[in-house]
Amino acid sequence: MSGFSFGATVIRWVDADTVLVDPPIYPQDTGLRVRLKDVWEPEIGEDGEDLARAKAEAAFPVGSKVLLTNTRVRWTYWRLEACLDPA
Repeated sequence: MSGFSFGATVIRWVDADTVLVDPPIYPQDTGLRVRLKDVWEPEIGEDGEDLARAKAEAAFPVGSKVLLTNTRVRWTYWRLEACLDPA
């Protein structure tokens, strides 16, 4: 199994289920787009997206230290799929 677990800092929320993070395993100031695993929220412009994004931003505000994990490496639309937890 090729899983992963590493820390990062939240840079900004793209929408309610996609976040841009800065992991120390990447070159400095290089962001990584992360698709939250098993989270299905409205897309930008859809009803409820602003509320869903506000909840995500409240749970993990910009500057938060987070832990990204998954039991497999999977990319969807240039985003790494991962679970997001407080570091």
